[in-house]
Amino acid sequence: MTSLLGNMPLGDLGPEVEDLVHDILCTHFSGVGLFDGGWTVEDGGDGVLVWVERTGHATWVALEAPAFSGLRQADRLLAVIQDRTGRSAVDGGITLHLAGDGTFSVSLAESVTAHPLDPAAVVAAVARLLEDVHTVKALAAA
Repeated sequence: MTSLLGNMPLGDLGPEVEDLVHDILCTHFSGVGLFDGGWTVEDGGDGVLVWVERTGHATWVALEAPAFSGLRQADRLLAVIQDRTGRSAVDGGITLHLAGDGTFSVSLAESVTAHPLDPAAVVAAVARLLEDVHTVKALAAA
C-alpha cells in the first residue's frame, strides 16, 4: 500500500496513520495546511513540516522546522541552538543543508514513532519545535 500523500511505501498502516496524524494536527493547532507529502503547522510566521515515513519496519511521524536560510556561516548559530534547545546535529535534532551557492539552511528536526501512535507525543513535538524556532530566532535577532 502507498501513502496517500507522499507516495511512499508505508505498508498497511500508511493511510490509517496519516488520517490519525491529520486529525491530531487539526484538533490541536489552528494553522494546519497541506504540502507535498504531508502537512504544515504554522504559528506566527514560523512553521513545522510534518509527514509520515517508513524506515525498515518502523513507521515514523517526521517533523522539520525550517529556521534560517541563506547563511554564509552557521557555526555560531549551531552553538546557540545547541546551548538553548539541547538539540544537536549528532542526534538529528538540527539539520544543516548546503545550497548550491555555498549558503546554509538550518532546520530543527524531530521524529515520533507512529506504531503505536501517541497523539500527545505528536502534539508535544510540534509545539516544542515551534517554541525552539521562536527562541532561536529571537536570540539571533537580539
